[in-house]
Order: sequence, then structure tokens, then C-alpha cells
Amino acid sequence: MTPKERPILFCTEMVAALRNGDKTQTRRLLKPAHLKKDGAFTIPGTNGNFSPPHGMAGDKLWVRESFKVTKCGDLLSYTHDTHYTHYTHYTVEYKVEYKAGGNQTVKAMIDSIDYYQLTRCAGNPANKWRPNLHMPKQICRLFLNLIAVRLERLHDISEADAKAEGAVIEDGSYVTNYKRIWEEINGQGSWDDNPWVWVYVFTIDKRIPDPS
Repeated sequence: MTPKERPILFCTEMVAALRNGDKTQTRRLLKPAHLKKDGAFTIPGTNGNFSPPHGMAGDKLWVRESFKVTKCGDLLSYTHDTHYTHYTHYTVEYKVEYKAGGNQTVKAMIDSIDYYQLTRCAGNPANKWRPNLHMPKQICRLFLNLIAVRLERLHDISEADAKAEGAVIEDGSYVTNYKRIWEEINGQGSWDDNPWVWVYVFTIDKRIPDPS
């Protein structure tokens, strides 16, 4: 079976940890929408089966992070739709900066929606950082290879797991630091709820290498 590729959002702090090789796990909330008839995971005390929204071991994830386009180069080529009424794909060279650090010149084929979005972004005098949700795949620089997926309670995280989440020592503990990170992302008090979470374990594939 061909591995599937799905997007996944990361905040700037966690993107920096990915780039440094310090982050090889991520935890995401289990939600009612993950209840599937053909799900491969169960929870003790429930009758439902659950399916991880970001895929299984062997699948790939591409990281969406905050970015801005600082320069939009010439239109290199394009293709028409079948009726020749408008262009559908463009090949353009972009200069992209990433909020977590680093920049790349990317030559990519993108569709008309992304083309106008990125061109408008590059022409914006304010040139604000774009939210990670708006990043098109063509300018992504970090890809993750899933090697394991499991379900567990948030509080089951170990010191080794918290370190693999990109946490640092805080008050003598990686878990203490991870608790702060979790609540910054999910809201104050969310740690105490001890929810069920998906645990994704991965290796990192930098398809666009960082500048030396």
C-alpha cells in the first residue's frame, strides 16, 4: 500500500525543535470525530474503534509552519485547464522565510489559488507572517516519517517521552516543561483534564536542507 501524506500543524517553538532534531514525538487530542467503524484502536471501557487522523506507521506528514514570502520570481511556466479558459498550474520561484528561522528559494508548481495567495503575500508592504494553517505543501521544508502510533492518557508521558517531544529541563523535569508547552497550545487547565491523546513517533526528513 502506498504511504499517505497528510499535513500537520506545528507552532514555531516546536518547529525549531524539529529542525534541531530534538523532537521525534507529538501528542494530539483524541476527538469524537476519530470514532470509526474500521478503526484499529480501542479504549478500555468503551465499545468504539478509533482511527488516528494523521495516519499510521509507514505514512508521512508534511509540516505546516508560520512563513512569509519575501520575493516572488518570474512565472516560469503554466498549464491551462481542458477548456483553455484559465490557468490551472504555475511554476514559480519564491523566496520564503520561516518564522522558526531559515529561508529558502523554492521553485514549485502550484495551483491558481496558491499562486494568487503567495503573490499577494509577496506584494504586501506589511509582509506579515502567515499562519501555519495557510502554508501550501509546495513550500514545506520538513516531512515526518511515522514509525509508531498509539493511544494513551496525557499523564502517561514519561521523562524520556517529554524530552522526545522537544521539551527542556524545567525545575528538574522534562515533563514540567512539556506541561507548560501543552497548556500554551491547548489552554490553561487542559493538562489537568488528562485527556486521551494520539502519540505519533517519527523520524524527520528535511527535503529542503537548511542553508549552511
